[in-house]
Amino acid sequence: MGRHPKLNWRPWLALLLLAAGLAWPPAAAAQGPPPVLADLPSLAVAGDNCSPDCRSRETCGNGLVDVAKDESSFFGGSPLRTSADHAQDLGGVSDFLRREAPAPVWLVGTSMGTISAANAAGRLGPERVRGVVLSSTNLGGRHQAGVFALDLAAIRQPVLVAHHQEDDCFACPYHQVPRLLEDLTSAPVKEVLAYRGGLPAISDPCEALSAHGFHGLEDQVARDMGQWIKAHGPRP
Repeated sequence: MGRHPKLNWRPWLALLLLAAGLAWPPAAAAQGPPPVLADLPSLAVAGDNCSPDCRSRETCGNGLVDVAKDESSFFGGSPLRTSADHAQDLGGVSDFLRREAPAPVWLVGTSMGTISAANAAGRLGPERVRGVVLSSTNLGGRHQAGVFALDLAAIRQPVLVAHHQEDDCFACPYHQVPRLLEDLTSAPVKEVLAYRGGLPAISDPCEALSAHGFHGLEDQVARDMGQWIKAHGPRP
């Protein structure tokens, strides 16, 4: 992973962020986590080229571990994100986190990152990934299959799906969320957190500062995710 930021962790949970927007420019897609995520009981790793100018969500976008730098993370990245090689890359990050803090790892993917998170969870299994959060899930569109290109039945971990009902990103239609839950046939627990409202969009519908990124609802969504993970994580 190269140089990594200071790690902030609690002993019972590690949280790996895999947020990747559909239309974010590379500079915005590799920033550190927004401040709200620091309140989660987690160990969070951001991209290894964090910008010193990152001061707010408006300049940072979302926190992430993106695809390898020698691979495309735009539309060409979708086949990569479904691959065994990509899952093993993320498994290496997961193993690194567990060495740093002996704790279970949860994968949190946003937008294109949900393909990465779901793929890795299914291939790595519950022994290396304790659970998955899919946020603004890529559900396909414009000749894309999104997460439906994966063997979703291979996911044997708890799955939380967080989605804005007014998400206007073409690849993330809310009406496809029930189909996603139906295909998660092996997940022991699966639940949808659906949201409405927030602030008016000031970015492209597939970027962070819109319903796609829960604009204006970030704190609430982060709290809800943290509470759900704690409720479905290992008991002290």
